[in-house]
Amino acid sequence: MNKQARYYNHHGKKEEFGEGDLVWVRSYPLSQVDSGFAAKLDWTFPFFSKIIKPLNPVNYQVSYLSIPSQVDTVHVEHLKWYYGQAYVSYKLQSPWTAIGLMVSQPCKHQPAAS
Repeated sequence: MNKQARYYNHHGKKEEFGEGDLVWVRSYPLSQVDSGFAAKLDWTFPFFSKIIKPLNPVNYQVSYLSIPSQVDTVHVEHLKWYYGQAYVSYKLQSPWTAIGLMVSQPCKHQPAAS
């Protein structure tokens, strides 16, 4: 094994996500001078998504919770665990009822409170 392989194996990111895990997906926006948008002030992980299935050890198929029909393949380097409560969005028949529901169960990868 060469020096580069040993260094990568020792220092490489070893994240494994399972089906149904909640993650953040990194984005790389570009600044736009005309509209006054500065990329360095934008969110680094703006997309909340769910793992559909692992394609191989480093690529995962994800579905964005804000746009469920959009499915992308994302490298593990661009994923980060979501630690928090899962937000389940639903719509009820009556317009006077709540639009969303906070689920108080922690994600399965969240460390237990001591």
